[in-house]
Parts: sequence; structure tokens; C-alpha cells
Amino acid sequence: MDGFTDQYEDVNGVRLHYVVGGQGDPVVLLHGWPQTWYEWRRIMPDLATKYTVIAPDLRGLGETSVPEAGYDSKTVAEDIHLLCRKLGHSRIAVVGHDVGMGVAYAWAASYPDEISKLVVVESLLAGVGEPPTASKSGERLWHPAFHMIPGLAEQLVEGRERVYFSYFFKRFAHTPDAVPDEDLEAAVRAYSRPRRLQAGFAYYRAMPESARQNAGLMKARLTMPVLAVGGEACFGDIPGQQMKLVADNVTTVSLKECGHWVTAEQPGALLQELLAFLSD
Repeated sequence: MDGFTDQYEDVNGVRLHYVVGGQGDPVVLLHGWPQTWYEWRRIMPDLATKYTVIAPDLRGLGETSVPEAGYDSKTVAEDIHLLCRKLGHSRIAVVGHDVGMGVAYAWAASYPDEISKLVVVESLLAGVGEPPTASKSGERLWHPAFHMIPGLAEQLVEGRERVYFSYFFKRFAHTPDAVPDEDLEAAVRAYSRPRRLQAGFAYYRAMPESARQNAGLMKARLTMPVLAVGGEACFGDIPGQQMKLVADNVTTVSLKECGHWVTAEQPGALLQELLAFLSD
């Protein structure tokens, strides 16, 4: 992508791949499942006109190496913390979508003096509050429990990634055709690589541990500004409700004509919210 370079750093027992570009204060973008850094491509160029944009592949995913363990939120947050320290950044704004939201929260709660602003996008924090059983559009949230069963999900999904991921991109969007086919193809390519499918499910299998970690982390409330973004057809204001249980200064936004895949469905609206929040 023009203006950005691929880089690698060895931290915390993992070789992290990240894409970096722009200049100014650092903004770290943490992707979700079944995605990689590439989900942010639509907003990265505009963010990079004002900020140094860093978009890593989380451990086990994309071009990052695949360790056997360490997929709980605190360990993955430590990966990103150490990466930023290695790059010389001590004050950082972080944006986390889906599983990246849990990582972003764990990072902010573990190193509150390091995170200047926190943005959470379309997900739920493990063990915080009462989780919904369905999206705002009524789609049941059955898949986390399925993904948690050791070994089963990859046996059933391997070789059928396109069919499986297509279900999520269609059913958790505000309309079935809202997510472009290129996003599905990118997910299939990324998670069809050796061990990536298993690593993706490992994030769900680590959720009980992440929930235990969050129970300790939330004893100290976050004081930095927090922006919680939902899609009105998926989680809506629920991320904001959750963040108010753990943070003092929370702004909630629910994007119209948007489901779970915010960076594909409403990248312009998300970019507008980010630029306003980060510059405030």
C-alpha cells in the first residue's frame, strides 16, 4: 500500500509483522477475527496524514509467527506494548476491533500511563457485564462456544473457510451484500495458511482466561478518554455500556447502516469519528 511499509520485530517470543506509515503521534490499529491488519486499509491513508499509523498482525495471524500459546488478552497486549516500546513510542492511541478490542482494553488497563486514548469497536469484553445472546438484528451469538471446543472447529472448517467466513460477513452485516467480496477473499487467504485457522480459534479458547484477567484489571478504572463504536445492526451501544463499567470517560457512538464489519461497511463514518476523537 502506497506510503506504508511492512516491518517485523521479535518481541515476547513472537515475530510480529506490522505495517507502518505516516508521521505524527502514534495510533495503533488492532484487527479482529477472521481478519488481519488488512481490514484497516480503507482508513489508514487518511489517518496517516496526521498520525504515525501502526497496524500489526496479532500473534498467530497474518504474517506474524504462530506460537503454541499466549492467545489471552494480556499476553497479546504485552506483544503490542513491547513492539511500541521497541519502536520508541511511550504515549499511544489504540483502536481495537473485535478480538482487538479485548487486547486494546488489556493494554490500556495494564499500562494506563502509556495509552493516551482508547477506541473500542464492535465487540464485547470477556467477563465484563452481562453479554447479549444475539446481535441487535437478532442473529444468535452461537459461535464463541463452538470455537472454544478444542480441535473441533478447525476439523469442521478447514477446507471450507470460504463458506464459513461468508456466513459471518453476510449475517453480521447490516445487509448481506454490505461487505465486499475482496474482504472475504482476504480472510480466506489469510486463514487458509498453515496453523492460522487454529490460531484464530485459540483467541476464543483463551476467553475464560481473558475473563479472569479482566476481573482483576477492572478493579482500577480507566481514566483516559474512551470512544466506544458499535454498528446499529450488530452491537450498537453495547460496547459503550460495557466500557462504562470499567472506564470513567466514555463516549458512545452507534453507526447507522452498519453491522459488525465497521471497517468494510462504514469506513468513512468510522474515520470521521476517529479523527474527531483523536484530535480533541
